Amino acid sequence: MTNKNYNACIKCKNLSIIIIGHIKRVIYMLDYMNEKELKQFIVILSNEFKRIRHDKELTLEDVGFDLDLSPSYIGKIENGRLSKMSIFMYIKLAEYYDVKLSEIISLAEEKYEANKKFFD
Repeated sequence: MTNKNYNACIKCKNLSIIIIGHIKRVIYMLDYMNEKELKQFIVILSNEFKRIRHDKELTLEDVGFDLDLSPSYIGKIENGRLSKMSIFMYIKLAEYYDVKLSEIISLAEEKYEANKKFFD
């Protein structure tokens, strides 16, 4: 195996471990959230991606062009308006913004818990 193949294999393995870790965290959230709570959390999580995009002074068009997605699709992701959303898209956006998905999820969880405490 060449160094290039070995490095690609390690990167693939690390990505698999990261994805599995995120999926386990999402499954844990599914266990303790009802459907309404999960929808609220997804909106908060999605809005975090919008905040990050604004902080990086990027437009929907910039992100859409770079990721080969339509700007309206990115907008729907950021507003939590997609009924079925893959965690892989969140991973793709987090990598694009050079932010750890775990950090985004943690911040969204904090905001969700604060909203729940003050508004429920």
